[in-house]
Amino acid sequence: MRRRRLLTTAALALAGCLCRPAYPAVTDAPRLLAIGQKIDAYVEPLAGQGYLSGSLLVVMGGVIAYEKSFGLADYELKVPNTSSTRFNIASITKPLTVFIAAHFIESGELPLKATIDRWFPAFPSGNKITVEMLLRHRSGIPHRVTTPAQETVPHSAEDMVKFAERADLLFEPGARESYSSAGYSVLARILELVGGKPYEELLREIVLAPAGAVNTAHTDSMHILTGRASSYFVGPGGPIPAPLKDMSFLVGAGSVYSTPRDLLAIMRALRAGTFGQLVLANYPPDKKLEWSGISNGYRAFAVHDPEADVTVIFTGNVFAGAIDLVRRDVPKIAAGENVAAARVPLVTPVAMAMNLRLKYEGAYNLGNSIERLEFSGPGGRFARLGDWILIPVSEDVFFSPQDFAMVKVVLDSTGKVRGLRWGESDDSPVFARVDSDKATRTTRSRGPI
Repeated sequence: MRRRRLLTTAALALAGCLCRPAYPAVTDAPRLLAIGQKIDAYVEPLAGQGYLSGSLLVVMGGVIAYEKSFGLADYELKVPNTSSTRFNIASITKPLTVFIAAHFIESGELPLKATIDRWFPAFPSGNKITVEMLLRHRSGIPHRVTTPAQETVPHSAEDMVKFAERADLLFEPGARESYSSAGYSVLARILELVGGKPYEELLREIVLAPAGAVNTAHTDSMHILTGRASSYFVGPGGPIPAPLKDMSFLVGAGSVYSTPRDLLAIMRALRAGTFGQLVLANYPPDKKLEWSGISNGYRAFAVHDPEADVTVIFTGNVFAGAIDLVRRDVPKIAAGENVAAARVPLVTPVAMAMNLRLKYEGAYNLGNSIERLEFSGPGGRFARLGDWILIPVSEDVFFSPQDFAMVKVVLDSTGKVRGLRWGESDDSPVFARVDSDKATRTTRSRGPI
C-alpha cells in the first residue's frame, strides 16, 4: 500500500491513468471528420495570429481524429513544424523518471527510505533526505540550483548533484512540499548509480523502447538531434528567440524531447502495464491523466479523459496563452460539446518612456522565485521578467502573451512601485517588488563546480 500511495503522490498531478481495457473501435467516420473540422476551425485562427506553433494530436476511442502541425520549427531558417518535429516536453520528463524509479523500486534495488548520503556522502543533510522525498518534492532542494549562465552549457546528472550540494535547502527535509526540478536531477543520478548506466540509456531501455517511442530522447546541445525545434516567445512583432539554454541541466526533470505520437505510445504502454505492476497499480482507470510542461519557450501537455475516451496531446515551441485555450477547449470539442471561438486579446504595443522603464525595472517576488524585470529589444520594446515576456500597452500596463493576462504596475501612496498585479480584477494576485540585495541572496549558489 505504501508503494502505491508513493507513486501516486510522486507524480504530483503529472500522471493520471490510462489503465482501462483496450479502446473500443470507432467506426463513425463522418462524426470523426466533423469533429476534426470543428477542431481545425478553433485552432487555425490562433495559429494564424502567431500564437500557436507546434503539433496537435487528438485521439478518440483509439482512432486519430485530428493531427496537424502549425508554425515553424526554426523561424530564422523558415523550417515548418511537422508531426516528426521534436519538442522539449519539459516537466513531462518527470513521469518518465518516475517509471524508471518504479522499475528499481519494484526490483528491490532502490529502497524508498534509503537516504541519499548512501550515494553522495558530502551532500548537506544527505542523511535526512530520502529517495521518497525526492520523488514527492519534499527534500528541501530548491527548484533551480544553477544560474542562467550555467544553464547554457551541457551538464550531466553528476554535475547537477554538485550544483545541488552547493545550494541552501529551502527547509528541513520532509517538513513540507516544494516543487523541485533539481531534486529530480539528483534522483536521476541515483538511478544512474543503481542501474549502472547513464540516464539516457535507462530511459531508452526501461521506458522508450518497450513503448515503441522511437522519436524521444534525452540529449544536450553537443549532440545532433534530428528534427529538434528551436524555442520562442511572443514579442511585439512576432516570435522572438528564447534565451540560449542547454536543457540537460534539467536531466531527469525537463530534459527530454518528444512528439505527440511518441507520448501517445508511452500512454498506451502505461495502460498495458508495460512499465511494471507497481506503476500500473498507481493509475486507476477512473482517473484523468494530465501531464504538462513549460520551459524556456517550449510548452507541452497530454490530457486523457477516460470517461469520454478522448486523448489530446500538444507539443510546441512558442510559449503563448493560446495553448491554455487549446488545452481547455479541444477536449470539450472532441467530447461533442459546443465551444465558442477562442477570444484573443487585441492589444496595441506602445513605446514606454525611459523614466518609466527605470522606475519599473527591478526584482519581484513571484512566489516560488525572485526574478528581475528588465527592458529589452530595440528601444526597450518589451520587458523580460525571468522567463516571461511583458509587452507595454500603456504607461502602467503590460500584456503577457504567455497567459493572455494584463499586468498592471501597482504604486503605493508615495508613488513608489509596490508590485505587479497579474490580472484585471481587484483580487488578482500582486507580486511584490523586493530589494536588489535580497534578489541576489535568493538566487545565488555556493560557487562553481
